[in-house]
Amino acid sequence: MTSQFINYNDLSNERITDIFQSAILEGIKLEKYKEIKEGKPLKSKFLVIESDPESYTRNKLEPQIKKLLPNLELHAEIHKKTSLGKLKKPDGFISSKDISINNNLLIEWEPFNEDLRARKEHGVNQAKLWISDINIGNKNNALVTNGKKWISIKTQKIKEEIRVIEQDLTIKEALKLMENVYNAEKIHEKPIEEAIDITEKFYKWYVALIHGGEYIDKENNRKRISKEDSLLNNVSFASTKQEKEDFIRLNFTRLIFIRILSEYGIIKDDILNFLKNTEPEDFYNRINQLFFETLNTPLNLRENIPKIYKNIPFLNGDLFRKKKIDDKGLKVQRESFVHAIQFLRTFNFRKEYEDLENNFKIDNTIDPEILGHILEKTIEDRKESGVYYTPQVITEYMAEEIIESYLENQIIEFLKKREDNQWKYIQCFNDIFDLDKLILRKIYNQIIKPLKICDPAVGSGAFLLSCGNMLFNIRKNMLKKIELSETNYHIKKEIIQDNLYGVDIKEPAIDICKLRLWLWIIEKQEPEPLPNIDFNIRKGNSLIGYTNTETIKIDLQDISSWVKKGNLMEIFLERNEIIKLYYSIEDPLKQKNLKEKIDILTEFFNEKLNEALVNDLTRENLKLNFSELTHLNIFHWIMEFSEVFENSNGFDIVIGNPPYFRITSAPKLEQKIIGKLGVLKNYHHGQGDIYYDFIVRSYELLRNGGYFIFITSRYWLESVYANYLKKFFKEKVKLSKIIDFREQLLFKGVDIHNSILTYLKQQPLKSDNFFDVYLFDENCTKELKSLNLDDYLEKTGEFNLSNWKNNENWAFTPKLYKELFMKIKKINTRLGDDYNCNQYTNSFRKKYKSILIFDSKPKHISEEYLRKYRKMGEVKRFSIESLIDRYVVVIHNKEKAWNDNQLKQYLISNKISKADLIEIKQESEKNVDNYDEIIYIGYRIPRLVFNFIYVDDNTWVDNTYFITKKKATAFSLKYLIAVLNSDLMRYYIDIIGKKKENEIEIGSTFLKNLPLILRRGSLNKHKINQVKEIEKQISDIMELENNDKNIDEKINQLNDLVYNLYDITVEEKILIDDYISKISSKLYYKTLKF
Repeated sequence: MTSQFINYNDLSNERITDIFQSAILEGIKLEKYKEIKEGKPLKSKFLVIESDPESYTRNKLEPQIKKLLPNLELHAEIHKKTSLGKLKKPDGFISSKDISINNNLLIEWEPFNEDLRARKEHGVNQAKLWISDINIGNKNNALVTNGKKWISIKTQKIKEEIRVIEQDLTIKEALKLMENVYNAEKIHEKPIEEAIDITEKFYKWYVALIHGGEYIDKENNRKRISKEDSLLNNVSFASTKQEKEDFIRLNFTRLIFIRILSEYGIIKDDILNFLKNTEPEDFYNRINQLFFETLNTPLNLRENIPKIYKNIPFLNGDLFRKKKIDDKGLKVQRESFVHAIQFLRTFNFRKEYEDLENNFKIDNTIDPEILGHILEKTIEDRKESGVYYTPQVITEYMAEEIIESYLENQIIEFLKKREDNQWKYIQCFNDIFDLDKLILRKIYNQIIKPLKICDPAVGSGAFLLSCGNMLFNIRKNMLKKIELSETNYHIKKEIIQDNLYGVDIKEPAIDICKLRLWLWIIEKQEPEPLPNIDFNIRKGNSLIGYTNTETIKIDLQDISSWVKKGNLMEIFLERNEIIKLYYSIEDPLKQKNLKEKIDILTEFFNEKLNEALVNDLTRENLKLNFSELTHLNIFHWIMEFSEVFENSNGFDIVIGNPPYFRITSAPKLEQKIIGKLGVLKNYHHGQGDIYYDFIVRSYELLRNGGYFIFITSRYWLESVYANYLKKFFKEKVKLSKIIDFREQLLFKGVDIHNSILTYLKQQPLKSDNFFDVYLFDENCTKELKSLNLDDYLEKTGEFNLSNWKNNENWAFTPKLYKELFMKIKKINTRLGDDYNCNQYTNSFRKKYKSILIFDSKPKHISEEYLRKYRKMGEVKRFSIESLIDRYVVVIHNKEKAWNDNQLKQYLISNKISKADLIEIKQESEKNVDNYDEIIYIGYRIPRLVFNFIYVDDNTWVDNTYFITKKKATAFSLKYLIAVLNSDLMRYYIDIIGKKKENEIEIGSTFLKNLPLILRRGSLNKHKINQVKEIEKQISDIMELENNDKNIDEKINQLNDLVYNLYDITVEEKILIDDYISKISSKLYYKTLKF
């Protein structure tokens, strides 16, 4: 035995595999050698003496393992009864030689070359069930092998949850694992940094397959697919790159769906493996038979299909119906297609195995809910970057919040109209289930079932899915109370077809959304035909198109050519009746004919409505050709969803997460059109963010009394371009709630801070113009994963909308600071009342700074064009640094300056033309020369430690906004700078300011809106004296500062003077000190972390 010992550390993985394979080949028929070497799974018929291939593999390889690990003891099968019924027992186990350690390594053998992940009750899937079984013992790990592949299965506690982790091992890693278990050593684990997030791994691999690039394979090895070998480069007969992308995306989506159906057990056989092993000449024929002649064909109509396809259920739906691109003859090379199949077979697509008892969850799986986000990410972003998506805690919270609020309100109004006093007992949504059975039946049929919900930027369908789950639970509870029974499939089908609607401008997003909804309806269900949702989830531009017939202006000569305006809704509803018929039948041929009829009608209506749109835009002085509208994907809601707009003139609920980008990044024509139509005519800003327009547009999508909820960037609260949006809130709707997440990042990989916004479509009343504000609790130690978002929120209070101006920042504080903050905010005079604010301007383009700014006074340029100059960083706490001698060229008259020979010669020698000069006219407000005293502040200032700078010698300070007196009666700038640099104003500016990391963005509008005590006429003599005392104190401070003396004590005294002037109490002063201390500490630690 000793002579046979081999040190496996001296051998390569390849060499050990060869040894094992040679042992297997000893009993194989000669004619089957080639198949085994090519990786075909071992079958009984391959053996010279036929026997069980699994036992044969084990009996041949265990002796080889003993040669490499001579001291190892391999025990026979475990005989304990399991809690999982008929589950096959482990083939064997390795136990530690230290009997005090109860930690075994369970072994599962599969036939040589067998796929370890393919079958539900074998291999990896079986081992995952073992180690979750309490009777076998949850201290066990498992090792699954076919003699060539080795996979470790173990449990691990992650975030208070026991999870089951699988990890591919090399053969040497597997041997080391066995050795370590026997020797009672700590099992080797790969470093944490190598544990790649499974969704990240899937995404990168998926992108690499399509476009080429790096990815991490199932063994966590870094691999690369060249661009030449990518799927995109191996599509034949495509005329454009877009055709290639569409073809790959469609077929990949189909393959993913098939893989998931296999995981769910709806497709019993390993169809992808069958395709992978199909001969090249039959490959595409088999794929087409699967997609179109099997999955899209009822069982009784199938002809000439492979036997393995016979019992695959008919799915119906749009996914496996032939599209235009399927008829173009495009093909992906078989090898590339096989790589895609192998990729999908590497991953699992189930959240957890339902027959587990001890709350164990299976890792290395792609949650179908996350899958939608992964696929959506690939639509535009093909870089090797992280995957991010709206967290489920957010989508579930928003769905529950808006649906329960809407339904509770509707049910109470319903009861009031019936004069039924039961409404008085509804204190929360769940109270509705205590209503009497007869009333509940009416509520179910008249309110619950007709509910219409829309996401106008639907993306991968995350919000619709959350709404679907919410409605499903409500329906199930309601049906139980009224003693009716419906199958889960029927309930979900009704919800998908009758309650949920979505629009997105990207075709791939529409396909992904449909996929997610289909996955939702088949989850844990017996196979049923998929519902048709072709006309619920639509491609289009949500911002452009008609939402009601009243806004459609059709010229008289056009009316007779298609229909009278009075009958518009009637003919749109005729189209809708055909859609209902289309939804109700399952015959593919009839469906196809009906869909063609619907598509023809839709195209005709769109053409006519677009003509009307062109006429409308012409009246708005925007002349367009009809052909220019083609690429805008105009979406006419009134026609596409006529059943929604005919019955109630809009949706009951609009929900979603619209895109975030400046409207100036949209196509030029779209920019011109958006602000010309409907409600956006009055509430569109040409420099604003696109999501502002989605918020306003949703008003037209809602019925009167409808509810709205979006999650967006929070920057609208502080953006100068959001003034029209704020005006909209004050004039058109009942603002209900704002949730401000402040500095909490919700989206993985994206540095965007968010808010959730809720409003009702009803005319706001001055007497009832209050809204609630919730802030993310920054002291909360819980991780954002609980579905109860309320755990992380702090209600800061109720605010009156009339207290907020359209052009000011809307900011909110924790409840502790609210009263003090509002006390300052309610000061009825603003800095802009008595002072001007302007942005600093140089007399030349930025690229010439190094040429026209001098570190000492130049002799070759006349003093007429030279001014003292500083950068914002070259300052003290209240004044500029006097020791620096720097100058800048300033031009008030361009012609005169160009005629100055010395200056002109210098400019030309440095390649500066006359056109490169910027004239700051003598009378301009931006001419610093005009002012005896000025206050400067930078564009972006450090939080809490910023300093406004006072200048009285006409020094020009770059990269700043500057403040000057507008009225002769205004208090001096010394008073103003004392207040602006006080702790009181540091506190207020930090709350109200637009934060960017550790800085605050400053703008002239922001400065003008700062609340300050300004009016002499409103102050008594005592207050006037306090102002004078502040002016004297700041003069003393500046004198000390100019003489490089310590000014800390004087600043403390100054803060007290400002507090007294503004009637800040001792308790309020403590609050300000507390706030500044807490934020300063937070910023300090954040800087250290950075």
